[in-house]
Amino acid sequence: MSDRDGGNSDRMRSEADAAKASFLQNFDRLRDRLNPQTMVEGAVASARDRGLAMAGQASEAVRSRPVAIGVALGLASLFWAARRKRARSHETASYPASYPMHSPPRSAED
Repeated sequence: MSDRDGGNSDRMRSEADAAKASFLQNFDRLRDRLNPQTMVEGAVASARDRGLAMAGQASEAVRSRPVAIGVALGLASLFWAARRKRARSHETASYPASYPMHSPPRSAED
């Protein structure tokens, strides 16, 4: 072998070593990103950040339009109370004896 081949071989070896190091670095990074614990932590952080952003926006909306927000909350409360009252009145309503829920269970002889 000549000196020129030895230099080429060394260059190829160093390129292979650099490629291997890059591959292992990328592999480690990918393994860390796909770790379930890391994924959960990322999801929690993302949800927390979005929640804080939404709370900030809601707070700003209330400060900029307090009357409109008050009216909207009042209407929503009235709607909720009326719906709840309607549901309670249906629970206590008396049904005729012929209503299926109140008829006695049928025996096997019927």
